[in-house]
Amino acid sequence: MTSDSVTLPRRVVLDQAWRSAGLADSVLSGRDGAPLARTVKCLIDPLIVRPKLHPELARPLLGPDAAAQLTALIADHAQLLWATDRWYGVLKQVRRARGIRSGNPQELYFPRAWELAHSHGPVADQPSPGVVAAQTLDDVHPSGDLDPAEVTTHLDAVRDDLACRLATAWTTGPAVDPDVAVAAVAAGIGVLVEESGKPHLDKEAVAHLGEALKSHRGALAALASALDVPAVALSAHDPVDPPSIMPAGDEMLPLDRSLRTRVLAALRRGPVDGSVDEIVETELDRARAPFGLHDPELRATLVIGVVIAGQLRPLATTSTARGPAREIEARLRKEAYVLHSRRLLAEGGPIHPVQQQVVDALGSFAQPYLSRLWVRLHGLDVTDDVQDWHTLVTGIARSVSLDQRTRIRTALERAA
Repeated sequence: MTSDSVTLPRRVVLDQAWRSAGLADSVLSGRDGAPLARTVKCLIDPLIVRPKLHPELARPLLGPDAAAQLTALIADHAQLLWATDRWYGVLKQVRRARGIRSGNPQELYFPRAWELAHSHGPVADQPSPGVVAAQTLDDVHPSGDLDPAEVTTHLDAVRDDLACRLATAWTTGPAVDPDVAVAAVAAGIGVLVEESGKPHLDKEAVAHLGEALKSHRGALAALASALDVPAVALSAHDPVDPPSIMPAGDEMLPLDRSLRTRVLAALRRGPVDGSVDEIVETELDRARAPFGLHDPELRATLVIGVVIAGQLRPLATTSTARGPAREIEARLRKEAYVLHSRRLLAEGGPIHPVQQQVVDALGSFAQPYLSRLWVRLHGLDVTDDVQDWHTLVTGIARSVSLDQRTRIRTALERAA
């Protein structure tokens, strides 16, 4: 192999380019002088490299031409990056002066510092950089923002009362017949499974199914059996327990998320009106609703996702998925990393630990799929927004797959 054909890990190329541009001592760098992971995530990739326009520069391994191009891009933006460094420092000063503790400063301010560097130039050229930074922080942290620490303090103070109210809601909810609810939902969603048509889900039946999860064992399994699809779970508990007030153990499954996690997720959706007590009360009420969602359309989308999730088995030798699940799984099965994993399993030989992690993740694809779907639906419920169910259930699968590909790329870079 000639030197002209040698490839290098993208991480190594970035490190070398960064140091060559004299950026190793900036606040955008780690202790080792390399760009921080958040610098790459928030600045280099979206604002300089632009992977959609230059996919050849986003690959885990870069050839000589791509490496030279990436190095030149970093060098061309060195002065702008130094200006970003200085603006970030001013933003941090104003943040400390205001006593703001919410959010990660790098996630919040790296892109804003870049914008200030673009629009205002170097900090040294500004007569009042602190005023400019203060105006930027007003946009990032509106006056209605609540600090997560304030939420935690409040929840600690009223924990027993909230837990009692949740427990009462679980035992005094509306009486429902799980068999009737399952039959009604199965009848409405059957057309989706068999014909890929538009489901006609009765909103009341969906609500009754959500209530049944709290008091009757095996409701989701009964629905899966009625539709002849693999069963999945929304909680580690069957029936579903009331959510804990503070995080306690595993929260991987959607309905096991604590009240604190739900409240903070609601706050991250944007500025909120009302006191911390009012925000907690709103989320407490939502947690008591069927499937932890207020909007009937979003509940119906979650049920569709439950039916689809169990059918997503990209490592299976042959596909048994039906309806939109067939379409989603077909895309997954064509992914290069999925094809490679399936070949390894077919060969029956030893599997590298890194690859085994990929195989395990693909084998339980339904879990991250449902978790991410519920989080997305919860966010839409908070913002009173409803989106097309087909766009949601297909987009979530792509999102989970992209995350898995990113983990593989990172592992390849480290191994190289």
